[in-house]
Amino acid sequence: MKYIVLFSAVFLMNACVPNRISSYFKKHENTQVNSDVVIPKVYAVDESSYRFQANERDLWDSVITVLSANYAFKKMNIKQKTLLTSWDQFRYKDNVYRNQVKITVTKLGRKISQVKVQNKTQRKDSSSWVVPQRSFLELAETGRIINNVSFEIGAPKPKLPRTVHVAMKSVSTLNR
Repeated sequence: MKYIVLFSAVFLMNACVPNRISSYFKKHENTQVNSDVVIPKVYAVDESSYRFQANERDLWDSVITVLSANYAFKKMNIKQKTLLTSWDQFRYKDNVYRNQVKITVTKLGRKISQVKVQNKTQRKDSSSWVVPQRSFLELAETGRIINNVSFEIGAPKPKLPRTVHVAMKSVSTLNR
């Protein structure tokens, strides 16, 4: 009888306990310490549109915080969640450029919103402003804005489209 009880105890310890422990870890390996905290994710729809797992109000506040660091605002429509900046001039490779950013935040679902960035860039040519063909400077600035909005809202760094990523690398000497 002693041997049966001892054998049963050893069997239970070796067979059941590890299974219970491993099932516990499998069940909880993807959970966060604080279940109330949700880390928003960012998805690129195209070069100028990005979806955030965040509510519209938080995303709007993050966009305003990020843009107010580098731009003056020309127009803002709080109801439609659109923002237009004033023209901002800068130098890049011995040329003078200016750009203007329009951002729209759209609610797509309960906790999903989209940011659309429209960036106009012009180059100074003697006495007038010339619109270059699709500028890599526009893509680089869009990437910078999206990276900063992601950081501001607490999302991990987004995976940007290849064209935006390449433009950002080529303009990395541009200091704002």
